[in-house]
Amino acid sequence: MSSREDIVIVHCTVPEEFSRQMAQEAVTKGLCACVSMTPVVAVYRWEGSLCEDQEILLLMKTTRARVDAVMEWILSVHPYDVPEILAVPVVQGSQLYCEWVMSSVEGGSE
Repeated sequence: MSSREDIVIVHCTVPEEFSRQMAQEAVTKGLCACVSMTPVVAVYRWEGSLCEDQEILLLMKTTRARVDAVMEWILSVHPYDVPEILAVPVVQGSQLYCEWVMSSVEGGSE
């Protein structure tokens, strides 16, 4: 039996032109149950310069068992040299939603 703690949200920012394709691919490949996309403005330092870019934040709902696969996939398709990839465990959530995520991700309860 899986628990709510088996759900992980992977954060990844991408240029807008890559966002929809990456979200759809993550779901169709069974890596994620759902990917929410929201516009953000990122302010950061890169190679000594202060940068500000409009990006899309992908909130990728997956399982602890699939986090490594999600991260490897992102690295293989992402256009940035150093993409933002942060895996954040879910401490609490709706039991029905968490069960849906577990059942929607391939190998979700491995």
